[in-house]
Amino acid sequence: MIRKLLLAAAMIFPALAMADMAGATVITSGAGNTACVLGPTVGGGACTTQAISAHPLWQGDNPNGLGAVWVSYADTGRPGTVQVPSNNTTPIMTVTETFTVAAGGGLLNFEIWADDTADVYVDGNQLFAANFSQNICADGIIGCEPGEQGVISNLFLAAGVHNITMSIYQVGGGPFGLLYSGTVTSGGSPQAVPEPATALIFGGGLLGLGLARRKRRG
Repeated sequence: MIRKLLLAAAMIFPALAMADMAGATVITSGAGNTACVLGPTVGGGACTTQAISAHPLWQGDNPNGLGAVWVSYADTGRPGTVQVPSNNTTPIMTVTETFTVAAGGGLLNFEIWADDTADVYVDGNQLFAANFSQNICADGIIGCEPGEQGVISNLFLAAGVHNITMSIYQVGGGPFGLLYSGTVTSGGSPQAVPEPATALIFGGGLLGLGLARRKRRG
């Protein structure tokens, strides 16, 4: 009987540990699953993001190892074949990433760079406003150079469908693009998944019950 209980506990512990491990959803520019809309100064309508060559002063591709690359609605990088009109009041393009957070909620960690700058919203709530200063791109947050990114750190999101919307502006002339990279880490529901300590107590209870039954039979 004890052997059977030990075997059951050995099977239960790994299952509980696997259920308690957090999963991660990766959100990166260049992944090809974004919704893109053009602003009126470049014709309006739906668009498809494509990888572009970065200006040498921009933050490099793959900033944190998740594979993100600079993107735009056309070949607007450097060198590029499309010149974006300067416009400091209307976005050139708006990109939206939609994702699902598992039961129990999750944490969003996200970084974004833009040339020249961007508004950033999560579920319609503005977290960053466009920075219309100029020095290569926006001078500071959100800009295009290393250290000028907007950073979302450990933002808790409830279970369900969420979105990040980024509206990108071109203030001066030159290349134009967007780079973003992040993850949403999700865990199981606290009610459904016991904590490791709870699992240990549960397993100990099984073993104790088995020992008590054996003593009675003896």
